[in-house]
Amino acid sequence: MNLTSAQSGAADTGVISRLRQIMDLLADPSLMNGASATELSRRAHLALPTVHRLLLQLAREEWAYQDPQTKRWYLGLRLITYGQIAAQKFPFVPIVQPILHNIVGNTRETAIFTLREGDYGTYAVIVESPEKLRLTETLGMRLPLTVGASRRVILAFLPEQEQRAIITRLCKVNPAVNAAAIQCECRRIVRQGYAISVGEVTPHTVGVTVPVLLQGRAWGSFMIAGPDTRITANKIPDLVQQLHHAAQHVETVVSQNS
Repeated sequence: MNLTSAQSGAADTGVISRLRQIMDLLADPSLMNGASATELSRRAHLALPTVHRLLLQLAREEWAYQDPQTKRWYLGLRLITYGQIAAQKFPFVPIVQPILHNIVGNTRETAIFTLREGDYGTYAVIVESPEKLRLTETLGMRLPLTVGASRRVILAFLPEQEQRAIITRLCKVNPAVNAAAIQCECRRIVRQGYAISVGEVTPHTVGVTVPVLLQGRAWGSFMIAGPDTRITANKIPDLVQQLHHAAQHVETVVSQNS
């Protein structure tokens, strides 16, 4: 029996969706030491033979590889090239990079621009602190908008209906997410105009973030982050002021060119 064009398209979309699901899991920071096919099967809620088949497809394209000793799977190194090219082609990168360098020059702490991607936020541009003890994050790290100040500040500055829909979807993915607590936190963030997280994504660090807005809705955020021994409560007002100045500059430039 032959598939119709519509059926074939739907089947292709299903395969692509599952491949992306596996790649997202391999990119999860909690799996920095790789993952077994069994673990991926459990996390993806997919049958083990299906996961094996998907991993082999990814391996053929060099988008994933398996350590021959441990048998654990990792994202393929070919993706580094794709990521670097993709980042350079985004129009905001030439705008954001010098701003982050300026922030780092003023604060000597790591500065990060996070870009919204649907229900997630991705570290799109990172400029690290020159200090020996500093926050080091992975370019391209992608986490839900409910996790970490740099993402929650984006969530907080979305229209309420859209915000609630995102929280509902993410709660289905991770039942441990407390929807009421997240919504309460979002309201607090909007009132004060910035967000802070302490040791949430990276232990012993503090992140201070503000949204980058376009037509009143957040599409990204700026963050200054570093060791909790240096980013203390008395420094936060000055850091917030610098971040707001940076965000306003980007908002102006993007609005003029859109």
